[in-house]
Amino acid sequence: MKRVLVSNYFQRTYSYKRSLGLEMIMTCCIAILMFLSVFFGLLSFQSKSYAESLPEDSIIFSQLTNKEQNSHIYDRNGNLLYVFTDPYSDRDYVDIEDIPASLKWALIVAEDEEYYNHNGVDYLALMRSLLVIITSNGDTVTGGSTITQQLVKNTVLTQERTIDRKVKEMLISFHVEQEYDKEYILELYLNAAPFGGRVKGVAAAARTYFDKDVKDITLDEAVFLISLIQTPGKASPLFAVNEEYAWDLVDERSQYIYTQLLRNHDHILAADPDFYTAKEIAEFANDRAKLQPNVGRIEAPHFVFYIKDLLQKEPYNIAEEDLYTGGYRIYTTLDLGVQKTAESVLKESIEEYKPRYSAHNAALIALHPQTGDLLAMVGSHDYWGIADDSGAFDPHVNVTLSNRNVGSTLKPFISYEAFRQGKLNPKSSIVDKPVEFDGYAPKNYDGKYWGPMTVEYALQQSRNTPFVQILEQIGVQSLLDRLNDLGYEHASDEGRFGLALAVGGFDSNLLEHTHGYSVFAAGGMQPDLRQILRIENATGDLLYKSDIASRPVFEEEYVGQVNDILKSYGPYGISGKTGTTDENKDTYFIGYNDTFIAGIWMGNNNNDRMASNAFGSTTAMQAWNRFYALLQERELL
Repeated sequence: MKRVLVSNYFQRTYSYKRSLGLEMIMTCCIAILMFLSVFFGLLSFQSKSYAESLPEDSIIFSQLTNKEQNSHIYDRNGNLLYVFTDPYSDRDYVDIEDIPASLKWALIVAEDEEYYNHNGVDYLALMRSLLVIITSNGDTVTGGSTITQQLVKNTVLTQERTIDRKVKEMLISFHVEQEYDKEYILELYLNAAPFGGRVKGVAAAARTYFDKDVKDITLDEAVFLISLIQTPGKASPLFAVNEEYAWDLVDERSQYIYTQLLRNHDHILAADPDFYTAKEIAEFANDRAKLQPNVGRIEAPHFVFYIKDLLQKEPYNIAEEDLYTGGYRIYTTLDLGVQKTAESVLKESIEEYKPRYSAHNAALIALHPQTGDLLAMVGSHDYWGIADDSGAFDPHVNVTLSNRNVGSTLKPFISYEAFRQGKLNPKSSIVDKPVEFDGYAPKNYDGKYWGPMTVEYALQQSRNTPFVQILEQIGVQSLLDRLNDLGYEHASDEGRFGLALAVGGFDSNLLEHTHGYSVFAAGGMQPDLRQILRIENATGDLLYKSDIASRPVFEEEYVGQVNDILKSYGPYGISGKTGTTDENKDTYFIGYNDTFIAGIWMGNNNNDRMASNAFGSTTAMQAWNRFYALLQERELL
């Protein structure tokens, strides 16, 4: 489309054709005066009955000042993760002090030049509108409504075009102007105006079209947004059916707004000396605003939806509908830097391991073992990926919350209990040999038996038959008691388990299991899992603040012995344990020190077995090492 520069628009927009003869002009003026005389006569005569038919003041002002708005969820550093938007209205409320002057003045010159000079109704604008309608034989309809009238129409009344509705609109507008000052009316309008789709208000519009806070909007962006207000359904390039036509409407309206800004520039500068210069306005007018759409963007999606479910439970008890309208600000424990690092590592790892090991998916949990803060939750290696037809990969299933067999990652807990009972110590001898207990005959992953070895070496090499023997010595119930102490959900199902616990006959989810390992990282203490730091309402008042809570669960001496044994994993002085389940269906690595703990799972959603060479040491542990190295490199630890 050929662009028309602002210099071509200096003539007044509301002009009528010069070709009209004096007789026609006089006829139009007389017709307008007669119409206005009759209209205002009727208005005066009917004002009492109209006033009686209006909604009560409490209803009017409640609808006008409705501040229902989206809730926002942030990471621990204030980075926005997601906006919970109402299915019917995407709206954030913002005070007039936080709305840039460019938006305010673009609105006024475009919609209501006499805004500061009328009491709710602009009679000259009404006459001008009627004149245009008459002289164009009804082909051209121009707006005669003030900003106050538009606010009333958008919030209190319907959109129907009738004399009855117009009279009510005017009466309510008079009332509004008596009740509120001009700046507050502007604030209400800019927070209620439609901007296409479900978007209402300048704050949501700035985020949707430009992915920025409204306070950072530039003049060209402000003009773009105000250009949408007249016909948001048709003019929005993001939501209109015909994008090309939408841009035509935006271009035409934008040039008109720039012309109006220049025409009213002296008046604007008198009120706002820091406003853009005429030269700057003209320069902006020569280019379109560049959109950077953010429609429903979400960071850490599995974590966000996990938090959404959490918020509806004790102690928060926020109903789902209130999340969409209550304007809550929810600050979580997630560290977006750690999260993004985890996401990239898992995605790259599966790209490598899928052809090599037939591993189609991965998940990760990262925690701070002293505070219990959940730092990262990656429920699948690519939330935006395409589900596998076989079911081996489902991007939207949060595997960190799915119960799966934990493999040999229970062996550190068995070791701890054996040391605590005094029946064994790290240097005690145990024999890796064929054993059978009531028909149960466990085997090692390599099908071999290595003979006598220390408990320490058996744990490091994750030998199965020695640990079945150890579990038989300490008792299955003793192990379940320890797991119960740590809050494992299924540990209370006492009748379900036997000696197979030693080699993975136990289900847990990655979040629960990584949190269970925090007892080793924290020297016998276990912190309560913490996901939310604080919750504020829309005005910034504190509604909820979490505290760090921890309790002693294991004895420090024996925890230290387990940690020393497990420090053989990795190049970073990390203690950790691999895990591989039967038929190579799941692989794990959980690594930790006293300030960081992370668990990684790899496998397939549908429980398909991976390749025979897929072990915790060849898959999950390798990804864990990459993850930790990147965290160090990026100084995120």
